[in-house]
Amino acid sequence: SSTIEVNTISPISGSSDVTLGGSSKNIKFASGTTVDFSTNTPTVNGLPLAGTGNAFYSKPNNGGAWSSSQTIGAGTFTLLTGWENQTTIGSGVTYSSGTITCSSAGLYFIHAHIESSTATSTGQVNKLTIQGTNDYSSGGRMEIANLQTYANLGDNFRMSGAMVVPFGAGGTIDFQFRHDNGPSNVVIRNGSISVVQLTTNK
Repeated sequence: SSTIEVNTISPISGSSDVTLGGSSKNIKFASGTTVDFSTNTPTVNGLPLAGTGNAFYSKPNNGGAWSSSQTIGAGTFTLLTGWENQTTIGSGVTYSSGTITCSSAGLYFIHAHIESSTATSTGQVNKLTIQGTNDYSSGGRMEIANLQTYANLGDNFRMSGAMVVPFGAGGTIDFQFRHDNGPSNVVIRNGSISVVQLTTNK
């Protein structure tokens, strides 16, 4: 074995790649080595992000209710915009007026939890959906939770849903709620959402 001591490894002029290792060989780092991407962040394709990727989440500022509740009329899918404590991780996921944009392609974990003021009518149908522009249904709508009441559930009705969806670069997603066969209005007054990038490939 031998040791090569250099400061920089660059491609030969006119070549586009530097190849390290070979078939069935491992590239290993010496004990104590830190791989530092903080100064010049590379583009890494086809690898799991291992918890260091892009994300957005929201949660109420207190355990009681949103500071600004959202009234939703019956019979129409309505964009939810009352999310509180909006927080982004990394630079690849942004939020504006209820719409989340993912600049990086990949697989994303999507989660939502909401609390409605009432589900007091037998037969009331409640739907929590995601929609937007993404690879599983461009411009389409996907239900992540659907519940029809067969009894009076009273106040503090809650719905949750989650799934993994693929996104192309620049894809958008939002969360919408609809209720039918119940009161003319319900009030969404609590909830949280999260959109977390799992991989850079799909």
